[in-house]
Amino acid sequence: YLLAFLDYPLFPLHNNMAERGARRIVRKRDISFHTWSKRGTRIRDAFLSLEQTARKLQMDFFQYIIDRNNKQYQIQSLAISLEKAYMKNTSDF
Repeated sequence: YLLAFLDYPLFPLHNNMAERGARRIVRKRDISFHTWSKRGTRIRDAFLSLEQTARKLQMDFFQYIIDRNNKQYQIQSLAISLEKAYMKNTSDF
């Protein structure tokens, strides 16, 4: 299990990106103290996750949310963007 990166060259050798994502959640929690409910926590975590994903894909998160909220769908979905980014990275090997 610890040597999975040998079989999958796209696995990073460190988890710094995951640590940075978690750090943002912890900072937000420290500043805002906590959410009022478990549902609020799930919603906050979902939005922070979407924001981090959009940032890694170099997309404007707020424009993405506005596009989805207004049902315009002019901006490509995060899922398709992730798939394209993954496919681009795998073709390099």
